[in-house]
Amino acid sequence: MNIIAGAVAAALGAGAAYPIATWFERGHWRRGEDPLPRRVDRLLLAMALAITCALLGATLGHARLWPAAAAAIILALTGTAMCLVDLAVHRMPEPVTLATYGIVGGVLLMGAAVTGQWGQLGQAVAGGAVLWVMFFLYSLVTGLGFADVQMLGIGGLVLGWIGWGAVLAGAAGAIFIPGLWAAVALLAGRRGHFAAGPPILVGILLAAAAAGAGAL
Repeated sequence: MNIIAGAVAAALGAGAAYPIATWFERGHWRRGEDPLPRRVDRLLLAMALAITCALLGATLGHARLWPAAAAAIILALTGTAMCLVDLAVHRMPEPVTLATYGIVGGVLLMGAAVTGQWGQLGQAVAGGAVLWVMFFLYSLVTGLGFADVQMLGIGGLVLGWIGWGAVLAGAAGAIFIPGLWAAVALLAGRRGHFAAGPPILVGILLAAAAAGAGAL
C-alpha cells in the first residue's frame, strides 16, 4: 500500500467534486418532459471521490502500476461525471466518453515511454479491445447501452495494464454488480429502465483496486 499516493489521490478526488458537480448542474440534460434534479450534494460527492481515489492511489500507486493508477483515477473522475448524467437522463455524454479514451490512452502511452513497459501497453490495448467486443456482443442480447460498452472499453485499458486477472474481474463485476443493482431497484418498487453506468464503473474500479492490492 502506498499511503502517500493514496493521500495525494484523495486530495485530488475531493478537489474535483466541485467542478464536476458544477459542470453537471449547468448542463442542459433532458429526458422527455420529466423534471431533472439539478443540485448535487458537493460534500457527499467530495467524500465519495476522496475515498475512491485514495483506494486507487494506495493500491496501484507503486512503480510498476503507477500508469494504471493515474488512468484509473482519471476514469473515476470523468466516469463520475458521466454517471451523474446517466442517472439523470439514462445516457452518457459522448464528448466526455471520447475525451476519456484519449486521456487514459495518452497517460498509459506516456507511462510506457517513461517506464519502458511497452508490453503492458500492448496488454492494456488488448484488454480494452476484449472488454469492448465482449460487451458489445452482450449488449446485442441484453439491451446494454452502447455508452456502457464504451465505458467498459476504457476500463479494459486500465485493467489490461494491471493484468488479465483484473480484466476478468472487471468483466464479472460489470455483469454481477449491475444485476444486483437492478434486483435492489426492483425490491424497492422501481421498474423500467435503470442507469447501468454507475454499477459498471464501481465494478471496474473495484477490480482495479483489488488487483493492485494483490487480491487477484
